[in-house]
Amino acid sequence: MIWRPGWSRTLPVAMALTVACAGFRAPQAPVPAGLSQVNWHLVTLDGRSPVVSTTGLDLSLKLAADLGASGYAGCGQFGAVATINGDSLRLGALTSQDLDCSGNRTLERVYLAALASTDRFEVSPDSLVLFQGGEPGLVYKR
Repeated sequence: MIWRPGWSRTLPVAMALTVACAGFRAPQAPVPAGLSQVNWHLVTLDGRSPVVSTTGLDLSLKLAADLGASGYAGCGQFGAVATINGDSLRLGALTSQDLDCSGNRTLERVYLAALASTDRFEVSPDSLVLFQGGEPGLVYKR
């Protein structure tokens, strides 16, 4: 690297900005009451009762107060970061943990695709509905 006059002043400023911005996260709207810290169990997927997973566990979703989303997708656990603005809900890149799933992975793929395309939600004391393109796609109960 070639040293140029004046870098001794700009380098510390550039480093300070890099360190300051590294921890920056855009402010989020507060999580609506009753939405977070609940283990939601899927009861309908695209208007139909979901096929029982090969493991016998319910498909699920849980939103943490810090907007971390997690749950069971049919063959394994998944995770994402949610963004909420009013009644808008978006899930960032979904990651899934591959467990041995001796059955068909179709249910997991359909479920994760529906979560990824969620754009709005409605929550009541006993249910959560996630919408895709204005249509209710995922319905959960406590």
